[in-house]
Amino acid sequence: MLSDSQFLTLSRDTLARLHDALEPSYDASELEELEMEAGLLTIVTKLGQTFIVSAHAPSHQIWLASPVSGGLHFRWSGENWILGTGETLNEVMSRELQVAL
Repeated sequence: MLSDSQFLTLSRDTLARLHDALEPSYDASELEELEMEAGLLTIVTKLGQTFIVSAHAPSHQIWLASPVSGGLHFRWSGENWILGTGETLNEVMSRELQVAL
């Protein structure tokens, strides 16, 4: 089980890595908006689809609000942020952004 401090560090690092990974797409004008603020990563496609990735401290989860799949909650497995199906946050984000773009 994660402590509050561990969760904050992991979630902040995860959101920063996602932001950094998407920055080339934003720079290439494939995304309309890419913004990270106060534990919330907002991604808006050129078609106006909005993805929101956030750190939910009370549950120690990363939440994804997606126009493709709806709301998903990822928990830390010790190695990755995963769904109950075993799918990782990175896998879901990659697949859904490919669909949206």
